[in-house]
Amino acid sequence: MTYRAWEQKPLDRTAVRELTAAIAEQAAAQLEEQAMDEAPWSDEKYKAVLAAQQKENALLAGILAARGITDPAEALTLLAGEEELSDPALLTDMDAACQRIWQAIDNGETIAVFGDYDVDGVTATALLYQHLKGMGATVKCMLPSREGDGYGLSKNAIQSMHNKGCTLIVTVDNGISAVEEADFAASLGMDLIITDHHLPPETLPKAVAVVDPLRVDDHSPFKGLCGAGVAFKLCAALDGCPPEEMLDYCGDLAAVGTVADVMPLVGENRTLVKAGLRQLQQTDRPGFGAMRSSSRSGCCSNNSSAALKICCSVSCRWALISFSLCASSSALSGSSQSTSCKAVTALSMRPAALMRGAMA
Repeated sequence: MTYRAWEQKPLDRTAVRELTAAIAEQAAAQLEEQAMDEAPWSDEKYKAVLAAQQKENALLAGILAARGITDPAEALTLLAGEEELSDPALLTDMDAACQRIWQAIDNGETIAVFGDYDVDGVTATALLYQHLKGMGATVKCMLPSREGDGYGLSKNAIQSMHNKGCTLIVTVDNGISAVEEADFAASLGMDLIITDHHLPPETLPKAVAVVDPLRVDDHSPFKGLCGAGVAFKLCAALDGCPPEEMLDYCGDLAAVGTVADVMPLVGENRTLVKAGLRQLQQTDRPGFGAMRSSSRSGCCSNNSSAALKICCSVSCRWALISFSLCASSSALSGSSQSTSCKAVTALSMRPAALMRGAMA
């Protein structure tokens, strides 16, 4: 939560002292480890570094307390940025979603990933598209046009996907309010899986699975995921692996979607973004690589700041790119893959994945 100066309450001095002590204890332990790994420190150097840390510890404790973080364990976890990612299976309907996708792959059905035109929707689409391709699925993707189609799943888009032979639609970053559209898809004999992170209406769409951490009956512990974060959890569930194992594979996409959608950088989001920023420093995705090079040629002086600038600037850049590269309802035209798919692939996927997609 963001506090303004005139809204801040007096600090809990007791909490600040406890936080300072906890942070200082951890910092001292890290300092001792660092001293052991290097050449022996003089007493003067050790005292000087420790004194500087004490000032930083007190300031950091005050900032955390002002933000309402007064539990030392919670504070240390937040500072470490390494909160454990929860089991994807805890998301309601996750098992049903996986079962239907596995069935579609086994039967050779064509799966359509339907995303959104903002950064979260694009990164979520690229993330799931890439993963399904890697699983051997026959998959297309579609992104609506901001001006022509508007937000969310539409009957025109469903009809277009049906005309191109798609039997299963998986939405990312949208669909939670598509009640009429879900009924229309069912009338065409198409199955629908919804993955979203927006607040659900009272009546959920009739779908094979509705995966949304904000569902009233959802039992997952973290509710702050973005659309790309939910897609990330779906990919981990499809692979049957701990989500931490997916971070080096697609953590960059989840991180960019999280930052661009202005999600709170707490809990699991902090873990996703920390891993994603590290991955973006040495990205081999053509789109991110170009943005990183552009960022470093400007005001950014190191890899870390360049990676952060990618997250902060990708939103406005994609707005321009999407108008020129992403089609709307005609996105599924063409024999191999849609214009939208090509845009998502070219901007977000790795060279090796591009080769696999071209040969599929």
